[in-house]
Amino acid sequence: MLIARLALAATFAVAALGKLSDLRASRRAVERFGVPAPLSSTVGLLLPVAELAVAATLLPVATARWGALAAAALLAIFCVAIVRVLVRGEAPDCNCFGSLGSRPVGRGTLLRNGLLIALAGFVATVGWNDGGASAFAWMGDHGAVAAIGGATAVVTALHMAFSWQLYKQNGRLLDRVADLETARGSGDEPGGGGLAVGAPAPDFALPDLDGRTVALDDLLAAGRGALLVLTDPACTHCNPLLPALGRAQAALDSTPVAVISTGAVRDNRANAEEHGIAQMLLQEQFEVAESYGVHGSPSAVVVDPAGRIAAERAGGARAVAALVEAVASPPPDPGRPWVRAGGYAEAGER
Repeated sequence: MLIARLALAATFAVAALGKLSDLRASRRAVERFGVPAPLSSTVGLLLPVAELAVAATLLPVATARWGALAAAALLAIFCVAIVRVLVRGEAPDCNCFGSLGSRPVGRGTLLRNGLLIALAGFVATVGWNDGGASAFAWMGDHGAVAAIGGATAVVTALHMAFSWQLYKQNGRLLDRVADLETARGSGDEPGGGGLAVGAPAPDFALPDLDGRTVALDDLLAAGRGALLVLTDPACTHCNPLLPALGRAQAALDSTPVAVISTGAVRDNRANAEEHGIAQMLLQEQFEVAESYGVHGSPSAVVVDPAGRIAAERAGGARAVAALVEAVASPPPDPGRPWVRAGGYAEAGER
């Protein structure tokens, strides 16, 4: 019984601490599961607080059964939310463990939650009259060494998680500073710095503003290549490009112009509605940009119909604007792709 309670408590504590370390991602996650945008910040904070409370109540014998019931109720709510988005054909990141690990929801997520519900049910029913040994009493019986060892393990885990996040953020910052230092006097970043022309374009599967998952293969399905434009709501040089991106999407029915952004759903939705951007995908923490070797916003990458990099990436507002304008110009022969393997074709060559 004690082992079952400790396993549940550890799971909920790790999930809560992971979410608290990245509240912005927690807010985005609850939005994708249907929480209205005005409530997303509150719910994104209350959720890890509730998980911490569940973990705490599972430790003393007197409150363990109530903690198990609360754990089962939370897990059941999670399952209902997951089934709801899966039925709609969506697969947003669960953000189950926050910055410590997140992946799109699926049957595996439901199976894991089902096992945890069974564990919580065991604690609540079998342990209703006898919840087993107290976690605190057990630690006391085994001396101060056990308490110190447990506390040290928790602190070490938290420190490693924090250090890993700090390491990734510092790496991104140094890469972006390096790009800026080599920028030309025009204010644009140099071309280069991304993947080599002809290299396979890294695959991705990102949610759009409605939570539907869009993969690179979906963008290339029309057989005319794709233009990936990476932006950020906080980027002052990105926002002036949004009207042109909206016009380019409207002008090109079968050649996708995908805007890949970061930040909260509500901020990006406001930009998309204002500028008529039909398709905007959201990355969590620059993971797509990093896979394409892009360290700066705005940037653009052209992928040919075969799924290969068609040209050096465009970096900076002017270069991206020029590329978007060239792409939006229809080719003389509408039946031919505007991007060919290894480079531009038709309008792009101009």
